[in-house]
Amino acid sequence: MTIAVEVLTSIDQLDAAAYLRLRRSCAGSAFYDPRFLAGVERSPLLPVEKTFYLAAYDGPVLVGFMPAYLQSPSVVDPFDVLRQTTSTRFAPGARGLFSHVMHCYDTTVIASGGAPVLAPLFDGLAALAKAEGAQHFVIANVAEGPLLAVARELGLEVNYMFDRFHLDLSGIRDFDALVTGLPRDGRHEMRRQLRKFEASGARAVVEPAPFARLDELAQLAHLTTARRGTPQYLPPGPLAQLVSACGDMIRFVLIYDRDYRIVAGIICIDDGPILHVWLGGMTYEGLDFSPYTIGVATSYRYGLSQGKQRLEVGRLNAKIKHRLGLSPMPLHSIVSPDLRARAGAVTAQQQVGASVSRVGS
Repeated sequence: MTIAVEVLTSIDQLDAAAYLRLRRSCAGSAFYDPRFLAGVERSPLLPVEKTFYLAAYDGPVLVGFMPAYLQSPSVVDPFDVLRQTTSTRFAPGARGLFSHVMHCYDTTVIASGGAPVLAPLFDGLAALAKAEGAQHFVIANVAEGPLLAVARELGLEVNYMFDRFHLDLSGIRDFDALVTGLPRDGRHEMRRQLRKFEASGARAVVEPAPFARLDELAQLAHLTTARRGTPQYLPPGPLAQLVSACGDMIRFVLIYDRDYRIVAGIICIDDGPILHVWLGGMTYEGLDFSPYTIGVATSYRYGLSQGKQRLEVGRLNAKIKHRLGLSPMPLHSIVSPDLRARAGAVTAQQQVGASVSRVGS
């Protein structure tokens, strides 16, 4: 196996049929759907200096793929998780090459062939980062598996970041059985909130895309994350544009009060057997019930009704997620050595030129 790694600057430069075959063979998540990648490219949720895609070929066959974004570390990691969990200390004003976007909690490299494909992709990522003046490349939010194993074998730094949470729905008969199976405090709280919700006159629905009030929901999501100290994390305009680009992948879990005001909205991604309860926003103003708990309950009901095998419910908020019956999965980072000290690599422009000529052939 002889692997050639090429660098693209637009997802449109990638052969769509070849990528579909590769992604299907590797069971790549919805975060690697071309619509999601195109949406991020055109409407990034965090400032991006440059967008790249590394494509690995074994002869004419596409065998590996990963996105990479040249960004400011302070933008990507506002809570200093990388500084707290790794030995990395980005210099003031330094840039890093990051993959995938921080809003993705299921980062991987789409690759068939294991280490013989992954190792050249890591080499290509290091060369690209060096050429672009990045201090480190960082692959964040990686679950345990072949990618971490290869990274460790190559001597890259691998560290625990935090957990993401999921719920296995297999074998659960219905929503009542799900609630009965929650931890004691979660079961009592869920039933209490459901009673308060029923008495409120509010209603919960799940709607497919397109959603006419998407701009309103995006603004609510922005205000919610702003309250938590990260106002830059979900800019409403780009968020609405990204979600629109994803088309029929998207489901909206919505809670309306008596006046048809959106008091909670969760943007979900339908990923075949998996439902990603991805992100959203809510207000507690004027409510007697918890819109978060009711939103999660509605997601549970919907997942069961659609025969989903698993719900993915993102990172952080561990205490309440344990109470809601969710199980943790550790996520890790992969960090390169300081690339400023490493000897030269081909320029990014040379790599891009080779890629464009390949795509046009």
